[in-house]
Amino acid sequence: MLLTRVGTVRQFPQGDLTCRTFLTRPAKGAKAPSLYSERFLMPKLKVFKFRTYRGVKFKELVLNLFEGDTEKLSAHRPVWSEVRNIPIKDARVVAGCMQATTSLSILVKRPVYHLCISWPEEAQLQKEEQINVADTLTSDLGLSEHQCLIVSHTGGARPHIHIVVNTVHPDTGRVWNSWRDVYQILESLQKIEDQVVLPSKNFHDSEQNL
Repeated sequence: MLLTRVGTVRQFPQGDLTCRTFLTRPAKGAKAPSLYSERFLMPKLKVFKFRTYRGVKFKELVLNLFEGDTEKLSAHRPVWSEVRNIPIKDARVVAGCMQATTSLSILVKRPVYHLCISWPEEAQLQKEEQINVADTLTSDLGLSEHQCLIVSHTGGARPHIHIVVNTVHPDTGRVWNSWRDVYQILESLQKIEDQVVLPSKNFHDSEQNL
């Protein structure tokens, strides 16, 4: 019986074992879904933590990244932003431009790919290093030609950057395939950790979640 993937439940690595669990169903339909798990070994990251999200609309997300909840003392505050493959940096225009590009594909359902990368305060990553993290990740994921917004935040438990990518290619209209993206992100971040000079302490032992 053929199975079709309809969703994912992800468990990010806390040790050497990374687990991905897929919600599946028979290709011709079924009353109840089934679960299929895939496990593979990956080294534990020493410095970075990450989360990924998928969504439908860019506007609410982008405005939240720039404005957030300013009434909260612990609010995440934007420090700087960069764009890729978008001619204008204005947040109000960026969201509309990205949303308009989704019309190139009639198949896309969740064009928003949101990746959040954090690190401990003592790592002290400068702007150029943060940009390198974002550009390396998007390149390794095959998203370097896609529309992308990068926003750096302070506040919260750890400094972090948000990478918002349009999964619809702005020229071809093809939709990016996110299959095994977690595996690719882990591999890419491990490579960055090896290249960037950071303290040897395993920050995951004492730091809180993002």
